[in-house]
Amino acid sequence: MLALYRRHSGKFPVHKLKLAAAAKRKYMDCECPLWIYGNTETTHVPRQSTGTNIIAVAEAQRQALLKNGQDQKVHGPRIDDSIGRFSASRKEERELSAELRGAVLNW
Repeated sequence: MLALYRRHSGKFPVHKLKLAAAAKRKYMDCECPLWIYGNTETTHVPRQSTGTNIIAVAEAQRQALLKNGQDQKVHGPRIDDSIGRFSASRKEERELSAELRGAVLNW
């Protein structure tokens, strides 16, 4: 997960608010620069500046990094769909075999 946070300058009043360091990073009601760090599906993004203080622009950069870091799309049926179809077919075979056994016994 990629996280955006503000890196507050020393002169900003958030430092006077008696907040924990993590809470200061999450404080977004200011004009301090936005930074990003974290992991995508395939890569690690080291802590770096987004070069902006506008949340919408930084979020667009974050989405672009997430999109570029996604695994390639796999073609073909999904595993959970295949399991569901297999289970359904086995259930139908059991019901059919029970019906056939009943028909043979009644014959």
